[in-house]
Amino acid sequence: MCDREHIDEWLKIGDEDALTCARRLIREEGFLCGGSSGSALAGCLQYIKTHDIGEGKRCVILCPDNIRNYISKFVSNDWMYEHNFISEQECMQRSLPKLVPNKVWGQDYTIKDMQLTEALFLTPEMTCKEAINLMKAKSFDQFPVKNAETNKTVGMVKLSDLTARLANRKVSMSDSVSGVMTREFRNMSSSMPVSELARVFERQNFVLVDNKFIVSNYDLLTFMSDKMQ
Repeated sequence: MCDREHIDEWLKIGDEDALTCARRLIREEGFLCGGSSGSALAGCLQYIKTHDIGEGKRCVILCPDNIRNYISKFVSNDWMYEHNFISEQECMQRSLPKLVPNKVWGQDYTIKDMQLTEALFLTPEMTCKEAINLMKAKSFDQFPVKNAETNKTVGMVKLSDLTARLANRKVSMSDSVSGVMTREFRNMSSSMPVSELARVFERQNFVLVDNKFIVSNYDLLTFMSDKMQ
C-alpha cells in the first residue's frame, strides 16, 4: 500500500518517455525491465533537470517490474513504430544488422517498383455478409476499413478472423464488420526498400502501402521470381 503522507512530489510521465527509457535500461544497463521501470527512470531524469540536485550527488530509483509481460511489445522496434513511438525510418535502421554484412536481397529496389494492387476499402457500417461477398468476388483475404468521415484507415477485416468469429457465434452475418476488424495492421511507405518489406513479412501476412495499396507475401514472391537471376 502506498502511504501518500510520505510523498513529497508527484511526476507524471507519458508513454513515449517511459518506453524510451525502458529500452535504454535494457540496451545500456542490461536490465530486463518493463515500462514502469522506464517511468521511474524518466521521472528521475526529469526531476534532476528541474531541481538543483548538486554536483556529485546520487539519485536512487526502484525498478518495479520486469520484462515478462513486454516481450512482444515495446521491446520490438516494429511494435514501437506501429504505435507511433518511432518513425518508419528509425524502425528500419534499428533492425539492420550492425556487426555482420547486410546481405538481404531487395535493398536495390523499393516497394514502388512492385506491381501494386489498389486496396478495396470497407466502411465500418458494412455487414459481415457484404464483406464475405466481396471476398468471394475479388478473391481477397483481407480488406482495410476506412472511416468515410475522417478518410482514415481504422482497421482491417481478415478472412481468418471473420471465419473464427462466425464459427464461434460471436457475430452474425448481419452484424457490422467493426465487430470483427483488427486495429493491429502494418502501414508502409512505397519508398521503403523491398528488403524491409521482406523483413516485415516475417511477422505479417500483408501490409497496407501508402494507405492505398495492399501487398501480400505472394506479391513479394512474384516480384522476387521476376527480378532474381
